[in-house]
Amino acid sequence: MKMATPPTNPNNPSDKDHAYFRAVRFAAKAHHGQMRKLGNVPFIIHPIAVAAFLAEYYPKQEMIIAAILHDVVEDTPYKLTDIEQRFGSEVALLVDGVTEQNRSLPWKERKAAYFSRLQNAPIDVIRLSAADKYHNLVALGDFWKREGDAIFDHFNADKHQTVTKYQELIDFYKVKQIPWVDELQALLDRMK
Repeated sequence: MKMATPPTNPNNPSDKDHAYFRAVRFAAKAHHGQMRKLGNVPFIIHPIAVAAFLAEYYPKQEMIIAAILHDVVEDTPYKLTDIEQRFGSEVALLVDGVTEQNRSLPWKERKAAYFSRLQNAPIDVIRLSAADKYHNLVALGDFWKREGDAIFDHFNADKHQTVTKYQELIDFYKVKQIPWVDELQALLDRMK
């Protein structure tokens, strides 16, 4: 007989830690065997980096857990209902807000749909999106310094399309007063 996961009390520090560890274990299981597009790095490093970065600005438990889980629905067989059942509706709302809804669409249409959904999203979804894009740009910029424009061969869009989409998001994050927007812009400007 499988034991149900006990509810956590956000005012109890050990319960908070337990929720973070559950999220990391769940994400690690979900992303098991997946690698980042660039480099020989296990995929789980990305959501953990996003969560650590976001926690520096917004140390809210649901945001950090959502950051750990933000790619589970998009990149694994797990569904949003799995996230909601394990981590609650607020975490599920945040994860859903940064999940591309139809991965079968061509790249340009997927990115346009993502940006359209982001326009009316709650501010915590926008913050999570900006943290995700920050880590993606850090990684992209590091590889670009070593390999140049050839890195864009690993993606579904060329350099111009990628830079244009990132610029559109950064301009939106500026309007939403995301604290690290200048860092995002500097990262992108190095690759232009």
